[in-house]
Amino acid sequence: MKYNYIILKDLMSIYEKRDANSSNFKTKIKIKISEKTYSKYFNDPSGFDETIHELKNQGLIDYKLVPHDTVIDYIYLKLDRVEDVKSILGIKGVSDKREKLLEELNKYEDKKIVELKTTILERIENNKSIKQYLDDNFIDAIKAVHYIENLDHDVYERNASNYIYNDSKKLASLKTTLNAIYDSENILEESGIISVTPYLYVKGDGIIKINNQTIDLSLCGTSIGIPIDNVDIITFENINKVTTIENLTTFYDYKSDGLIIYLGGFSTRSQKKVLNKIKSKCNDFYHFGDIDYGGFTIVNDLMEYLDLDIKTVNMDLDTLLSNVKFAQKFDDNKYVDKLKTLLTKPRLIKYYDVIEYLIKNKVWLEQESFYNN
Repeated sequence: MKYNYIILKDLMSIYEKRDANSSNFKTKIKIKISEKTYSKYFNDPSGFDETIHELKNQGLIDYKLVPHDTVIDYIYLKLDRVEDVKSILGIKGVSDKREKLLEELNKYEDKKIVELKTTILERIENNKSIKQYLDDNFIDAIKAVHYIENLDHDVYERNASNYIYNDSKKLASLKTTLNAIYDSENILEESGIISVTPYLYVKGDGIIKINNQTIDLSLCGTSIGIPIDNVDIITFENINKVTTIENLTTFYDYKSDGLIIYLGGFSTRSQKKVLNKIKSKCNDFYHFGDIDYGGFTIVNDLMEYLDLDIKTVNMDLDTLLSNVKFAQKFDDNKYVDKLKTLLTKPRLIKYYDVIEYLIKNKVWLEQESFYNN
């Protein structure tokens, strides 16, 4: 049969698309034979006809003729022979991937994995697409999610990857997938899976002791970076106020009393441990970040972790309105939806007016855009 693989493969691609979208099979998996819908047939009609009749005789496909004619109108897949067709083509279908996905999810009881499984099962039950979850990277990432959910210490990325997959580079290839699962910009670093030794960049006022060696920040006259691969050997004294900064440029420019810390976005596990140590000495915390989804999410994350009502610097509605000429426009409705989720967070209630302005006007304001202008 000259065209058997072509015909079977074309029919199976339709089947797998329908299967991936969790659709039913009440309508036939078919291909209409016309110049517009299946032009390859007309390169060799007699050869295709011969193959179609052979495949029909094998019970793999069937066809329907044009009324009152001997010309084939369309061909369709016999659904009860799908597994045989897969075997012939040497492919694993969507059903196999779905089974593999659910099998992997069923191995773990971690909260995040249970949430994913619940979402996927609900989509299947409601005949909604689960195509995005059938990607090989997503299925592979489930092991990393289990690892992240149970990690209680910092670990280097390649070591973690080797532990999870017996492959030191595998985890790097799954970063985008894992960030999407956690709706994060860098879930590995936030979870304590680090590529290099993390540093805490600080300046201002306060005493830092590392293995009983004293650093008086007020005498340094500049910012310093402290490796925090071992948080236990670091202590803090004489701290009367703490300001965390989201972006590095602003950290260098910002002047205020107290201890000033550069976070670089979301706090890593080590940074949070350090902040918790500082909290035991001083609970007067401020944060200066972008007026956008990330900025307010970072504030909320810090407030939840430290269990403090952290005050903000230049993140109120008046600041936004005074500097609206520096604001950036956006058109992404998905970003609007993300901003709306902030209005469900009780700790951010005092910022609802700012967030509502961002949503209504589709703008955001980065702290570098206006600070020190």
